[in-house]
Amino acid sequence: MIKKRRKIINTILLLIILGLGAYLISKSIDRDSITMNNSNGQIEYIEGNVEKKSLDNTWESIKKGEIIKNGDEIRTLDKSRVIITFEDGSILRLDENTDTKIESLEDDINIDLNNGTIFNNVSKNKNREYSVTSDGFSIVALGTAFSVSNDETSVDVMVLESSVDIRDLDGKSVEEIEAGKKLKIENKKVEKSDIKKSDIDKDFILWAMKESGIILDINSESNENSDPYQLQSMQVTEPYA
Repeated sequence: MIKKRRKIINTILLLIILGLGAYLISKSIDRDSITMNNSNGQIEYIEGNVEKKSLDNTWESIKKGEIIKNGDEIRTLDKSRVIITFEDGSILRLDENTDTKIESLEDDINIDLNNGTIFNNVSKNKNREYSVTSDGFSIVALGTAFSVSNDETSVDVMVLESSVDIRDLDGKSVEEIEAGKKLKIENKKVEKSDIKKSDIDKDFILWAMKESGIILDINSESNENSDPYQLQSMQVTEPYA
């Protein structure tokens, strides 16, 4: 009788221990899931020196795998690049000497480009808007690939896939740009034109296109009668070779 009672008690204790272990594991998984969902961004690749501004406004080096949160300011130094991935599959690439701030990561993704060049691969997501803000304009995309450069005198937008909508800070559409077109914003004036070979024949742009699996062939600018968005082979260079 005593042995039978001990057996029952041991069985109950074992079930309690197993149940408690399963509960703790599930809570740990939930915490990890919440962390990733709230952070939305992660450092995927680093080349050279990349820094993030800390709470006391000092710049600190960041490492691969580090979480990027709403309000984080990221900058690259000379001969440096970084890739940031978002939980919806969108990818942000920063060229050297680029300064950006992640303004929103909750419902939408907004990148504030202070200076430098970024390359954006935007996942098709009808429930989330991806935009880049620079010099008083917002470049809004849904499922596209485009670059934005700010040299503190003008903002240049180049669309390689799909299209983007250029809006003022009131949300009013100023211009829509389709693939193969570029836009220069200078002194609040907007100028739209075709992408030419010299526009993409740059180390960072070629590297970003290669990493993204984008193949564009642009005709030489010397042939004025040709469509600049037609076939011509280009050699992809290695980063900072």
